Amino acid sequence: MVDQFTVPEEYEISFRRIMPYLMSPLQRNPQILESLLLYLKLGGEKMARIAIDAMNVTQRLQNAELKKLLREQELLNDNGRDDEDDEDDDDDESEDDDRGEDDAVADDDAPDDDDASD
Repeated sequence: MVDQFTVPEEYEISFRRIMPYLMSPLQRNPQILESLLLYLKLGGEKMARIAIDAMNVTQRLQNAELKKLLREQELLNDNGRDDEDDEDDDDDESEDDDRGEDDAVADDDAPDDDDASD
């Protein structure tokens, strides 16, 4: 059951005149359109345009908040990945250090060529 939004003929011209001022995502929202029609009925185009300005500001603020949350989430994800990379790098370095100590011990155990020539 879909309720289709219709504008009465007496408000159709005014409604079409104010629609371009409304942000495009809001133009598809039937509740917003119904409220605009109500503003047109109660206060005319001037009141409807004031309401449109308020709705557009609210929409911009919601978009900004959403973008902020997404940026924060990306930063948290990037920091988490950096921490994991740092832990992996630490493991690699400790393995290299262990190999270096083994090589040093092996060199000490090997006979010196200088001693053999004496």
